[in-house]
Amino acid sequence: MTPSLKTLIFLAATTATGWCEADIAGTFSLTSDIPVVVARSGSGWTLQIGKEAPHPLLPGTANHWSVPDLGLGVACPSGGGLELTRYGKTVLAPPAQAGKQPNPAGRPDEAILDDLVPRLMIAWNVPGVSAVGIREGSIAWRRQYGVKTFGQPAPVDENTVFEACSMSKPVFAYAALKLVEEGKLDLDTPLVQYLGHPYIENEPLHQKITTRMVLDHTSGLPNWRPGGRNSGQPLVVHFEPGTKFQYSGEGIWFLQRTVEKITGVPLKDWMKSRLLDPLGMTSSSYTWEKKFEATAAAGHDKAGQVHLNRPLYREETPPSAFTPRRRTTPKSSSKS
Repeated sequence: MTPSLKTLIFLAATTATGWCEADIAGTFSLTSDIPVVVARSGSGWTLQIGKEAPHPLLPGTANHWSVPDLGLGVACPSGGGLELTRYGKTVLAPPAQAGKQPNPAGRPDEAILDDLVPRLMIAWNVPGVSAVGIREGSIAWRRQYGVKTFGQPAPVDENTVFEACSMSKPVFAYAALKLVEEGKLDLDTPLVQYLGHPYIENEPLHQKITTRMVLDHTSGLPNWRPGGRNSGQPLVVHFEPGTKFQYSGEGIWFLQRTVEKITGVPLKDWMKSRLLDPLGMTSSSYTWEKKFEATAAAGHDKAGQVHLNRPLYREETPPSAFTPRRRTTPKSSSKS
């Protein structure tokens, strides 16, 4: 996935009766607490969103402008304010002095999202979003916004796969707790007793680490060992296990190896058979699969630009999983 990083998105034709052909300066409200400031800069103009640095604002046709750095189209409707177009969606930013727009009572959640999410995507440089609403255990609505890859037109849809990252930890934790229910794993038995050998050489404290400590992040292990998992640098326990909180991906990795020892199968296969397939999550996985090349959203940085040459998790690991924001209903259930 190697997209063009600079794509201009222009608003489709509006009338030339807008107000800002000659003077676009002003402060506008993208949300109640995120302003958009347009100001002169020398002989040109800049546009600033929130606390970000100003970006050059370039004039186009009558009442149409653009911010090439952001792939942002700007237009000036006759009623005032700014029309901002990014990621295929247009929102109106009224003059700041207009105040907060009223939110009619009883407005559906999805209608609120349809207005708010595109504004937040512009403000925080998020090219694509997918969300579902759950009411009383059933999917009540689905919404997708934006594009899978900045600079490319393919939209996010119900089948788009996102890297779930640490959101996969609680899913793995649930599956591990099913082993506890079955009596195959005990919350307070040291994990090394299941492995049958030390997990970390010459580190006696790690032999006290239990499933409970891993799941409540009190194992004493760091988030990741210095330099990453494959650095060859030693992994050490930072404090007496069970005495205080410290978020730890390494602890989850330790528990993964224990679960694999108990079940006798790789984690990706066990999670698929134990949880993902029974829930109808046939497009989800705990490792990268070739089929995701056609459906996966790209990884983007804080500026909304695509991470080039970004490594993919080709080895299963609880802290990172790939999943779409859509659940495929099991055959035994009615389709929602």
